[in-house]
Amino acid sequence: MKPDVQVDYQWSFKFYQEADEILSEFVGKTGTPRPSSPERDMHECSDYELNVGGQDVMIRTRRRGFFKRFGDFTIRSWRASQVPTELDKIRDGHGDYYLYLSNVYDRSIYYCLWSANDVRDAGIFDMDWPQIINRDRQTGFITIPYDVIEPFIMREGYWPKKAT
Repeated sequence: MKPDVQVDYQWSFKFYQEADEILSEFVGKTGTPRPSSPERDMHECSDYELNVGGQDVMIRTRRRGFFKRFGDFTIRSWRASQVPTELDKIRDGHGDYYLYLSNVYDRSIYYCLWSANDVRDAGIFDMDWPQIINRDRQTGFITIPYDVIEPFIMREGYWPKKAT
């Protein structure tokens, strides 16, 4: 695993308990999300995963400030290392649903569960969105306005973060 991907992979584990609690409330206790293997994370776009009734729920995490700073749906679309990005993997058909978790403030996270199949079918990821390159010049992302994604959102909100 390349160093930039390894850093992101390890960081994502801090939201495991929140992912479990949020999904349990939404789909019931049909299983427990489990951390994805590094291989599945790299090739299929999942920090954690859960299969519910034959449907793959992929769980992704966002660093503090993404939602607060941009107010839109952000997704990694470019890496200088040429490793396939989240956008590439979702376009390729990985995951039926995605739960995004973003550490918004020190004590809460924003979560958003959406249908990847419906977003793909609508062609949202094939539109020409502006790409923003991060300050480190190693990664870039697109932002999709909230009102474009909103029709595909199944559940969203804020979740109290457990004290550690």
